[in-house]
Amino acid sequence: MYGRSGIRRGAVGARESVLSTAISLADNTALYNDPDRINTEYEKRLAVTAADIQKAAQTYLRTANRVVIITQPAAATPKPAPPKQN
Repeated sequence: MYGRSGIRRGAVGARESVLSTAISLADNTALYNDPDRINTEYEKRLAVTAADIQKAAQTYLRTANRVVIITQPAAATPKPAPPKQN
């Protein structure tokens, strides 16, 4: 998980090179129709509080909404012994 320092590093990382800036601008334009998002996403992420996360978790992470998958590994097959060398 990213803390506040991770959010800050990510904001700086998106502008470390001309290529990464261009990719961020292109992604923000194509996905969100907002090339200026590169300048505003940082503040929006920092504005999220622990209470916001708890509220979202209580709303969406419900027992009725979960999927439980139980897996059982296949039986192990013994490896053949290496051939004996004379």
